[in-house]
Amino acid sequence: MILSLDPVIDPLGIFLLIDFYAIKARQFSWFISFFHEYEKSRNLIQLPNFAYSLALAYFHHSQENKNESEELEAKADEYLQKALIMFPGILLPLMDKCSIEPDVEISAESFFIYSQL
Repeated sequence: MILSLDPVIDPLGIFLLIDFYAIKARQFSWFISFFHEYEKSRNLIQLPNFAYSLALAYFHHSQENKNESEELEAKADEYLQKALIMFPGILLPLMDKCSIEPDVEISAESFFIYSQL
């Protein structure tokens, strides 16, 4: 509702919040549609929150729609890979939050060594 007041300028920064609220409200299909509607004009995939939230939305949407599960899971995997390529600095904090130990190869990468300092 607030975004509809001025979606071009977005003076309140709703694009930085809307993914969180859509995922929290379990509006996965809506969020996916929203993303694809605004992606061309706003280049939303360049925002880390949208890159990761889109993958998460596709994953949860696949869990709710068993008849389209494989296709939606493939989309979730694709968008997660894109998010990790564009924003790799999120990998280690994400793994830590999930209580997953990083592989030795990942830990040895110079990018991640400096991000842990």
